Amino acid sequence: MAKKVDNPDCVTIDDLINNLSTDLCNDIEYGACIFESSLGVTGLGDVGVLTNLVENYPIAKNTSNAKNAKKQVFDCDIVVIEKETLDDYYIGSEHDGNDYNFKNILSKSNTFSLYNDSSNVIADRVNYGLNNTSIEISYKNIKTISGENISGSLSIDTFAPGKHHVSNVLCAVTVSLSLGLSLDDIKDGLANFNGIKGRTSLKKENGSIIIEEINPGINTKAIESSIKMINDLNDYTIILGGKYGVTCEEIDENSVATLLDNFLDKSKITNKAEINKVEMNKDEMGEVEIGKDTDNWFDLILTDDLGIEIEKKMSNNVEVIKDPIEAQKKIISNNKNILFIYRSNYSQINKR
Repeated sequence: MAKKVDNPDCVTIDDLINNLSTDLCNDIEYGACIFESSLGVTGLGDVGVLTNLVENYPIAKNTSNAKNAKKQVFDCDIVVIEKETLDDYYIGSEHDGNDYNFKNILSKSNTFSLYNDSSNVIADRVNYGLNNTSIEISYKNIKTISGENISGSLSIDTFAPGKHHVSNVLCAVTVSLSLGLSLDDIKDGLANFNGIKGRTSLKKENGSIIIEEINPGINTKAIESSIKMINDLNDYTIILGGKYGVTCEEIDENSVATLLDNFLDKSKITNKAEINKVEMNKDEMGEVEIGKDTDNWFDLILTDDLGIEIEKKMSNNVEVIKDPIEAQKKIISNNKNILFIYRSNYSQINKR
């Protein structure tokens, strides 16, 4: 028997404990109290995992930040961490190499990276696909919970259509190796992974493919990664928007607006260059056509409360459709595919 206490106001643990009613537990004797931490890490366990630190956002009413709070992960015996996050946030230039904390962090870290060859786990070769991606991985000097130090290589086939997905695969492989799982178990587990609903999951609607990115924690970097994922895919329209108040930290609309304007500006320049390659005289193609604001691959619609606010901060003219379902219907009626980026909880079924 369990009772859920829903507290949407992002209070501190002390506030929550002080405000809990004593009547809450009078009817049933609870054997445990479980607190979910949105920071995603604790200092408990044999292996701690810190995938990355994309934004060092403020927490606890601006008295601390994500970097300091997540540092507790290094209380674990082994820490799996992205190499770039380790270097940028927890080692850095302020250490001379002899500092105890510096050495302690390094001694228990198993790192992974898409690009840094000095990490413990690295992707040597990646062949991207929307439904299946093949990854050649090498690993060296991995510390395990049994005290071993292992090196080797393996080939993975799994669902990982974008670079950020491959980074997550590298993280999963690093954790598995740290725990002493066999290579066959790692390969089989990832081969059977088809994505998580709302996190780059695929579905079809009347012949159109919809890639869903429905996540309450979507930020500017996540949006950028999702858009880059479809760079080489044809006939996609991006529908972007969402709600406010789904997490303690709101999204930076100015940053998102700048990102989208940059994509649109780049797309226009690319298309004008392509138009100018076409061999026809100006009688057949006028200046208005050459300078038009349409683009080949970056087709964007903004939706719902978040989309409306982002549009106000953009320099480019972008279509806004308040209802995300109506936006999807419009694109599907034009026989195009959709990248649906929506800041919300996936449980909001009316947005799916």
